Amino acid sequence: MKNFNREAIQRMFDGRKGGGGGGTNNADLAGYATQMWVNQNYVSIEFFNRLFSIHGHDPEDESTPPTDISVLPNDMDSIVDSIESMVGFWTE
Repeated sequence: MKNFNREAIQRMFDGRKGGGGGGTNNADLAGYATQMWVNQNYVSIEFFNRLFSIHGHDPEDESTPPTDISVLPNDMDSIVDSIESMVGFWTE
């Protein structure tokens, strides 16, 4: 049986990606959001719902009248009719 030292193992796996403990370097992650960026810039659906209510209706089937609904964030199918502010707007 051959003995492997740390250097030999690193040479064996150098440049490989995925399984077996192969890692990624910072260049592989370029363009992806870091956890710090997400924590500073993320707006949750719960927070959005505290500020706005979106009113709309389901895409119409010509055989039935439109049904009024509250449109959820990220709903790309419903038709938006209006956006309601849950608090007053203020400007100087």
